[in-house]
Amino acid sequence: MGSPSPGLHFILFPLMAPGHMIPMVDMAKILAQRGNTVTIFTTTVNANRFKPVIDRANHQNGFKIHVLELQLPLTEVGLPEGCENFDLLPSAALAVNLFAALMLLEQPAETMVRGLSLAPSCIISDNMFPWTTDVAQRLNIPRLVFYGPGCFPFVCTHVVASCSILDQIESDSEYFVLPGLPDQIEVTKPQASCWGRGKTKERIERFERAKEAQKGAFGIVVNSFMELEPKYVERFAMAEDKRVWCVGPVSLCNKSFEDIAERGNKAAKSELDCLKWLDSKEPRIGAEVPVPFGENDKFEVKVKSEHIKRALKRSMDDGEEGMMRRKLAREFGEMAKKAMEKGGSSHFNMTAMIEAVTKELANNSKSCHNIV
Repeated sequence: MGSPSPGLHFILFPLMAPGHMIPMVDMAKILAQRGNTVTIFTTTVNANRFKPVIDRANHQNGFKIHVLELQLPLTEVGLPEGCENFDLLPSAALAVNLFAALMLLEQPAETMVRGLSLAPSCIISDNMFPWTTDVAQRLNIPRLVFYGPGCFPFVCTHVVASCSILDQIESDSEYFVLPGLPDQIEVTKPQASCWGRGKTKERIERFERAKEAQKGAFGIVVNSFMELEPKYVERFAMAEDKRVWCVGPVSLCNKSFEDIAERGNKAAKSELDCLKWLDSKEPRIGAEVPVPFGENDKFEVKVKSEHIKRALKRSMDDGEEGMMRRKLAREFGEMAKKAMEKGGSSHFNMTAMIEAVTKELANNSKSCHNIV
């Protein structure tokens, strides 16, 4: 496979949540490393979180990564000023309000995209921005859906959403096997419910709109690598009837300590203080990590103490099983590094994705000329 033509302009819309935004910013750096221009659309509060990383990447490597700020209509949806990220919401119940604000960004975002001096080539957006499919179609460019957690959880989502197994389970503590998966995955009803459409009207509508918009997308980009979950990559592509490119782990693009530490929100303690504190402790799990009083009351307990105890014991096991688990973890770590290197599966998939976008743009251009 040859090198893709340089000079594409990727427009990125990361969801305003740390687990979604951080890998999207990492992917922006990888795209820029390939000679592409990248423009990230977000809000002021979120831009301030990763701006040092972007500025340093542009300065040190000559990248062309730009950040444009959108104004979230917070007051219109009943949110206080500054609540521009899901980790800033005073209550989890207000997540629906922030989702409502995101749905109001379509028109201002499209206006800003159309006003860019360099024409956009492709939109890459979180699946919670369904309107980006419509914007991409009006601009006659492809839209790619970005998934940060990998393929496995979304294959489980497809299974739960496409069958009535949850209706057949009465107990919240009973373990059952999710049907139709390559492996025997045992979960409880509360655990599986997070993969479903949800019970509230808003969540069901949000799920359905995202699903419908994904049908019109050009393909799916996943922060995973083929060697980690090959069966689930295949199942995901079959379930969505889309091309799936695994291009991760994108976090491995960060080489310096500063880039790794500054990718998300600024911690109350410095990174060096945290490392010194960790180095002063014996290797153990769950020790001296305080939880503010009352914080645990905000969440429903879905894992029993004996299950936690068993999992911790297995993770710290010095026997044959424990040694095998740690050996496997090291092997996957090495596989991940090789996947991101030149000649690796994720490096190859990134090239393939860029080439596919280039080809799609050419096809769209021919179609427009034929119509004229």
